Amino acid sequence: MPAAADARENRPWPVVVLAAAWAAAVGSAAVVGSSLLGFTWGSVHAGLQMLLPYYVLPSSGALLVAVWFARRWLAMVAGLTSVLVCAMLLPFARPVTSVVGDGPQLDLYVANVRFNNTTPERAVSQALASGADVLVLIELTPAYLELFRQQGADQRYPFQLLDAARDAYGAAIYSRLPLRDPRVDQLAGLAVPTATVQVGDRAVELRAVHVGAPVGGQVSRWEWQLGRIRDLATHLEGPAVLAGDFNATRWHPAFRELIDGSELTDAHESVGRGLSASWPMEGQGLRVLGPFARLDHALVHDLQITEVRDLPASGSDHRPFTVTVALHRR
Repeated sequence: MPAAADARENRPWPVVVLAAAWAAAVGSAAVVGSSLLGFTWGSVHAGLQMLLPYYVLPSSGALLVAVWFARRWLAMVAGLTSVLVCAMLLPFARPVTSVVGDGPQLDLYVANVRFNNTTPERAVSQALASGADVLVLIELTPAYLELFRQQGADQRYPFQLLDAARDAYGAAIYSRLPLRDPRVDQLAGLAVPTATVQVGDRAVELRAVHVGAPVGGQVSRWEWQLGRIRDLATHLEGPAVLAGDFNATRWHPAFRELIDGSELTDAHESVGRGLSASWPMEGQGLRVLGPFARLDHALVHDLQITEVRDLPASGSDHRPFTVTVALHRR
């Protein structure tokens, strides 16, 4: 060992620094490795996997400590973890050339409006001001329905599929365009408003999705619900959009399997914004950290994604967004 390293280790603080570096390196490696291997142990583990892009910071810091103290094994663990995280992020960090749709287009506004929003009028006004052809709304309550009616939604969006609830699991689809076969499907314990919207002479299937959060020992149920959505997606035969709050990120194995195991495309990823975040925003204790995870998605099938735009939150802990899709020409 170099003399300089010996001198540094004769002081008390290096022990603390090395211990912290090992904890950071091993902890980061465990979370990143579990994501790659495809399993989630429990609620805390699901929360840690949600933060996967940020593990490049502690692992890189541990690598610097390893170099400073000439610790080979620490350097190997920290360095490998940093490389793995960067390799996982790279496909979603590259800019994507914009796509110009060659068929009829459909604009959707997607928002978890938060069932206990303290300023629901703001959320309603923002949704109606979006000018989207279709509104896909999650956590919609009866009080929200009355606010939409008061602000003229019935005139602007005459075609509606409403499944309001007094808890967090109400949802709705408001549309300017005719809806066919509107219904509320039951999927793995989820109520999923489903309808077909007519775009020109083509039909696009719409589903408003709100997957339960992996908290309170509900990880198995959360994985089951995402798995059932994946099974549904594998049987889609035409243009479709599954949009809403999936309570999962790309870094959760169950959500990754949903996308990779079907022909669905994540709208944000398709336009080079796969590293953007939608939660937490207003009305959530963690908002001081800023949004750090994308839980809200629009997953599309057999459609071109031409534009995605994130919007400010209006009293909700989730950031709404708009997505424009184009149908392929026959």
